[in-house]
Amino acid sequence: MKSWLWKRLQLIKKTFKKQAADVGVEQNKKTSENVDVAHQEKALTEGNYYETVLDTLCQFFLTVLYSIVPYMPYIIIHCVLFSLVFFVLIFFYMSSL
Repeated sequence: MKSWLWKRLQLIKKTFKKQAADVGVEQNKKTSENVDVAHQEKALTEGNYYETVLDTLCQFFLTVLYSIVPYMPYIIIHCVLFSLVFFVLIFFYMSSL
């Protein structure tokens, strides 16, 4: 199970990298969607619903991950600044009591 999941994640990762690098992104999307649909249909006809759910979850997770990664420095900086301001406000509030 783990080896299948690892291979599937690598295949999805390669698909995303290929789509981002190629000029003809639309054609690659259609091809990868056809491959994914064919894979999911095969899993459904064989009765392996867990494999289909895992595929969908992996694709969703990687899509979200790849869309968030470019903004991670900004997200981290804002979280750190917010937490610092929050702790400073709590410190001043507690010291005034």
